[in-house]
Amino acid sequence: MRHASATRSALAALLASLAAAAACAQTADDLFDDAILHEIRLVINPSDWERLRINFREDAYYPCHFRWRYQGRDLEIPDIGIRSRGSGSRSGVKPGLRVDFDRYEAGQRFLGLSALVLRNNTQDASLLHERLAMLLFRRLGLPAPRQAHARLYINNQYFGLYTIVEAINKQFLKRQFGEDDGHLYEYRWIEPYRFEYRGPDLARYVPAPFKPETHERNPNPAPLEAMMRTLNQASDAEFVSAMAEYLDLKQFLTHVAVENFLVETDGLLGYEGLNNFYLYRFERKNLSQLIAWDKSETFHSPDHDIFWNVKENVLVRRALQSPELRQAYLEALVRAAALAGGAGGWLDQEVERQYQQIRAAAREDVHKQCSTTLDSPQRTCTNEEFEEAVDWLRLFARERGQFVWKEAVTAGFQLSGAAPRIAEGGAVNAASGSPLLAPGSLASLYGQGFGTATAAADFLPLPTSLGEVSLLVNGREAPLLFVSPGQINFQAPWETPAGVTPIAVLVRGAVSNLIYVSLTPSAPGVFAVLHADGGPVGPARPAAAGDVLLLFANGLGPVTEKVPSGGASPAQPLALSLEAPTVTFGGVPGEVLFSGLAPGFVGLYQVNVRAPQGIPDGSATPLVVSAGGQPAPPVPIATR
Repeated sequence: MRHASATRSALAALLASLAAAAACAQTADDLFDDAILHEIRLVINPSDWERLRINFREDAYYPCHFRWRYQGRDLEIPDIGIRSRGSGSRSGVKPGLRVDFDRYEAGQRFLGLSALVLRNNTQDASLLHERLAMLLFRRLGLPAPRQAHARLYINNQYFGLYTIVEAINKQFLKRQFGEDDGHLYEYRWIEPYRFEYRGPDLARYVPAPFKPETHERNPNPAPLEAMMRTLNQASDAEFVSAMAEYLDLKQFLTHVAVENFLVETDGLLGYEGLNNFYLYRFERKNLSQLIAWDKSETFHSPDHDIFWNVKENVLVRRALQSPELRQAYLEALVRAAALAGGAGGWLDQEVERQYQQIRAAAREDVHKQCSTTLDSPQRTCTNEEFEEAVDWLRLFARERGQFVWKEAVTAGFQLSGAAPRIAEGGAVNAASGSPLLAPGSLASLYGQGFGTATAAADFLPLPTSLGEVSLLVNGREAPLLFVSPGQINFQAPWETPAGVTPIAVLVRGAVSNLIYVSLTPSAPGVFAVLHADGGPVGPARPAAAGDVLLLFANGLGPVTEKVPSGGASPAQPLALSLEAPTVTFGGVPGEVLFSGLAPGFVGLYQVNVRAPQGIPDGSATPLVVSAGGQPAPPVPIATR
């Protein structure tokens, strides 16, 4: 370590010029907090940094100091090692970095971590693929590394925008699986391979293409060889039962489905065979599970075939020959579509959130690299190409889900007997029964299989799950008021934009069919008409000219205050209607005195209106509330 020792001495002069604030107690969760753009500073001997960039294809380590800024404070760790990393993403212009906190100090940890990756995203002009993809994997309940973006400074100079990526190691395994002493392998591409059996020679599986990351001295490849032999040689009749010892095939196909939803061209179904995953075999078992890794080659055409390359992969091809597993694959695709949403849905809004977070840092990054294809050379990526790549992501997010849903139905997707089923036209305005809904409005959903029990929310904010039932509106979990086997009462999330919107139900993870409803800025309906003292308007006490009436309504449009979905409307300040509705009594307009959300209630509007002179006499005078040019169905009331 003569080189490292000399370099540490050289670093002392650099460190003396940098004033670090007092360290504060933080956690790894804070480091991977993707709600903020982080700042990481590496202090390294300039000549070492130059050597790393020149020799970027080598795995040589260089000592440096690591500093992370969080909430205005710096947390620093000295004597760590970094090296160039990646395969096709390797770059001397903008190196991807492996950061080992324990390279020179055995057992040294940073926030409990022994390592992390600073990803350069040189194969992704948007700089967003990796982070978006891993979020969707985790939403589907699959293991995937946590990620967040960071500005990277080298010796106090801004070098570029990077992604902080959680390393797949013992700390990850412990957090994800509650154990860390099983066998972890990283799949390393060396030649096209698609789960074929390579014979009994264990050396043909380990250390390549399955590189051991734990138990390196005793990698125990025998179960790997047995799994490959079984998946290739088991009879069709015995295939599913024989493979149960080695893989949860439904879980495996969910992983494949997420990759195909994301249009991953360099993963399990890659055009050059398997790539970009880890495999973990659990302690004292032959059972393994895949872990997602490196999803830069995603988000291609939104109309990409949902069965792309499945016939070339031995394991996927054989699994899909089982009708039950084929349905499980299609169901996973539908679940991905439901969770992603459409225009203005979860994925679309996530693209926008992340873009706004990184935009300035990305545009200031003069080291951005692009490559047209996996095999094409890297080159400088312009800000225009960055913006165009983000626009493509927006298009993908808005179109992919509906395409996948239609393709799954065409391919024979059918709900299992236990799966929830939404009735055609089953989503209606809770006040009017109309099929039109508005953001923030209360609604009812009808169907069957919505759990097995009846449950009602008894606290605020409203929960997004009742009796293991949840409801997705454009990929976002909706607040629930009531659930029964045939009906769900919910609030359409305020964040949902107007437009054609997918709705789905999840019951213990099983997904329903998708229905598409129209959300409009306003979708009015009237729940009740009362006198000012709270008494009902009726034949015994009709509304008369000059009376002030209280209308309780639904879907009257935007308000002045931002109210959280499922949360009670505020009393101070009141959430007033941005545009007051109109109220007519038999065609005669009344005087609207107040319109806004009723304090303490969820999604309920209150309109105070004075009945006009000239109000007609009648037992069923039509009262009509209109908002945003949209009239509610008439409510017959007694008038005189």
